[in-house]
Amino acid sequence: ALPISDNKNNWRFRFMLAEQLTGLCSFSGAEEISNQVAPLTLSLAIDRVCDVRMAAVEAMGGVLARLKQLAPDTDILAKVFVDRLVSQFADSNKWVNRQTFVALCHHLLAKKVVSLERFSQILLPRLLRLAKDKVVNIRLSVAKSMNDLLIAFGLKKAISMYK
Repeated sequence: ALPISDNKNNWRFRFMLAEQLTGLCSFSGAEEISNQVAPLTLSLAIDRVCDVRMAAVEAMGGVLARLKQLAPDTDILAKVFVDRLVSQFADSNKWVNRQTFVALCHHLLAKKVVSLERFSQILLPRLLRLAKDKVVNIRLSVAKSMNDLLIAFGLKKAISMYK
């Protein structure tokens, strides 16, 4: 494992590392991504610096896309990764992790990493639960993501997918 926390003040190193993880996935197999890169993205996604977290969100999208690409039939590693994302971020007691989950949902939709059907089944219920979060900024982030969802996929289709 890479020592990403050797220097707590070196957030730029962690930021550059997060930015390069998606590219690293293109040179790795599914097992390496699942065992090495995915845990690293999860670790960077809980960083105290927002820029590092947002770069890690993009890397998580890249990890998920590559896992789906490498094993399109089984998709088991991608499912395990999504389950970890939900448990670590959507269900977190820390508001910053819940806000990271909202950013991740927005990224996955914007980049079309997950289909609308899959998103509606797995991530949308958690996202909608965060719409009633006690932290205002999380509710605002959810509202922005939902607005983008409605614009990107159309109101009727989005509503029919959730029913």
